[in-house]
Amino acid sequence: MPTVLVTGGLGFIGRRLVDQLRSMDFSVIVFDDLSAGSVEELPRGCCFARGDVRNLEELKASLRDVDLVAHLAARVSVAESVEDPHLYHEVNALGTLNVLKASLEANVKRVVYTSTTAVYG
Repeated sequence: MPTVLVTGGLGFIGRRLVDQLRSMDFSVIVFDDLSAGSVEELPRGCCFARGDVRNLEELKASLRDVDLVAHLAARVSVAESVEDPHLYHEVNALGTLNVLKASLEANVKRVVYTSTTAVYG
């Protein structure tokens, strides 16, 4: 089975995607900064890479031998995005660009991107 790296894999939707991928026997690497979850919530059989999508080098290191990326890492609070738009731009825009750059360099076959209402502010 292919190896899938899930950014934001310990977030609300990320955990459910990781569970589904594991039930389908995918090899899963959870890449997360622990801002919305904890390592204790990591499903059995998953590898964990602590990292931040704003850090290109952390992403590159985690993408070795990865076939697919599911990019779910994002800041999602609309109220917080109004109070700290710089943080939201860094994580949601720059972070996505970093995921795409690192995936391209690592020859990842496919990137699946999800979004958040927070992009609208």
